[in-house]
Amino acid sequence: MIKCLVITILLSIYGGVARAEDDQRFLLLGLLAAADYHQSCEMFYKREGIIEINPILGEKPGRRDMALFGLVSLALVWLLDKEINDPLRTVLMDSIIASESMNVQENSFILNSSYHRKLDAIPIMITFRWD
Repeated sequence: MIKCLVITILLSIYGGVARAEDDQRFLLLGLLAAADYHQSCEMFYKREGIIEINPILGEKPGRRDMALFGLVSLALVWLLDKEINDPLRTVLMDSIIASESMNVQENSFILNSSYHRKLDAIPIMITFRWD
């Protein structure tokens, strides 16, 4: 929990100096990833009968594996964000943020009730923006 708070504080400080919309999107994704990691630790280590649905991680991933997977995923997204041009870059980032947000919401339902997963797969959302 303390690590999650430290990450959130550091990202918030970075967010205070982040001016570009791209930096703000990446900050939001980082905060959602930190929330997802914290929720996953709560679900897998404090509740029975909950399994991970990501086949890369396996049903009961370790904290280190989840943290490493999250950091590698964020690094790949950051690299893609720097290499892909608009409008595809905006669609990609908004879609990844929407997917992670949906995952955090699903985790929240599981943690706050006797609710079990509605989804048997990892949700991926595609978003579009008209300016």
